[in-house]
Amino acid sequence: MKHASRPNAVFLGTLCAACPFLDGASVLDALSEEFAGKHPEAVEANEHAFRAGETEFEQLVGVGTVQGDLSPMQGEALWGYETQPAGGLLPAPGNTVWNDLTTSRVGWMPVLDAAKCIHCGVCDLVCPDFCLAWGEADDGGKFERKLKGVDYRYCKGCLRCVESCPTGALAKTAETAGLADKLRVPLFPEMIA
Repeated sequence: MKHASRPNAVFLGTLCAACPFLDGASVLDALSEEFAGKHPEAVEANEHAFRAGETEFEQLVGVGTVQGDLSPMQGEALWGYETQPAGGLLPAPGNTVWNDLTTSRVGWMPVLDAAKCIHCGVCDLVCPDFCLAWGEADDGGKFERKLKGVDYRYCKGCLRCVESCPTGALAKTAETAGLADKLRVPLFPEMIA
């Protein structure tokens, strides 16, 4: 974010620094060449981001083992050829193999300010992951259904809901450790044990 570049350039720089068999100069040249034709304005930003990733990375040990850490992706799939249900049925259709998109977010997440929400449903129309939790209105007001919040387990942080919200009720917020778990409104509360 500091260098106005995508995380991929930073990641490539870090990868080159962490893997001595990769030639950082060649990777940077290929990255610059790729963007020079279509997006020349991005070349300089990508180079700065690449250099930052190459020099400023920090190796974290024991990530995902402390209460409140951002959850790491599962090491193996929930279902495989040996563990799948009989007949190849998926008990939770429409999911990813891990049924968890939290690692897809790149540092930003939508957060609902319920006081600003007019429950128009525009956010739900543009959400590719159907991660917005709706429920019955509990205040006896004019709305039958209300937006209750976001189930961050399914949200990949594309922020289309934020871009389309006419009232600013959904806002782009930097994700910090434990925030998604604290604000999560489960889509299927009856399935939580």
